[in-house]
Amino acid sequence: MPSVSGSYTLEKWERLPRDGNRYELLDGELLVTPSPGPLHQTLVARLTVALASYVDAHHLGQVWPGRPPPPFLEGAPWTGPGD
Repeated sequence: MPSVSGSYTLEKWERLPRDGNRYELLDGELLVTPSPGPLHQTLVARLTVALASYVDAHHLGQVWPGRPPPPFLEGAPWTGPGD
């Protein structure tokens, strides 16, 4: 995960572009994670389908391929640019 040294603030982080990268701020350091590639996305889709089939059959809840949809995200600390 590439990082950019410096004194990043929450205000700077909030102004980052929404370009598909994931930007995280940790103790003033900006961490940048690129978007996943096609192989990763294919494996996530297959795993999601397999897990969802099992969870549905056993009435265990719901499965999402990423972060849960709203209203679960409202006010979550990890939401922001790139999410």
